Amino acid sequence: MIGCAVSCFCAFLVASRNRVQKGEVSQKELLLERGFKMKMITGHVNDLPAYPVPADHADNTVRRVVFSPDNCWDTSVMRVFTMERGGGTHEHEHPWSHWVFILEGKGIIVYEGKDYPVEAGSYMFIPGGNKHYLYNAGSGDEVFRFMCIVPPEGDTF
Repeated sequence: MIGCAVSCFCAFLVASRNRVQKGEVSQKELLLERGFKMKMITGHVNDLPAYPVPADHADNTVRRVVFSPDNCWDTSVMRVFTMERGGGTHEHEHPWSHWVFILEGKGIIVYEGKDYPVEAGSYMFIPGGNKHYLYNAGSGDEVFRFMCIVPPEGDTF
């Protein structure tokens, strides 16, 4: 009986998400028709769970998910990464783009073999399909913290 209820609920969620993705209804309209009210949420990034980025993708780096399809944003995932001393991603490429805003510290973005120094307040757009990586270029114990927005398929770890 419980399995059937869970299956029905999952089917409802998938159907609802498909309606939003097809543009038949907005997320707000969908929630309103189900009797939910949209409300503002607030919080602090340091209160979110910090997940270590797997070693095959980055060193000395943690990720916090601020918004995602599971939390107020159907089409994107907003993450905050913190790279400790010696932290950085490994060179990689993928089909999706990144939108990045530097929150704290100093780093280097290496895009197609060229170094781009960044610091708090810097922003960048990294198009999909290009080799890139980021690393902490701060001195001492300075952290490098940045916000990164990708489509849901780009949040793979």
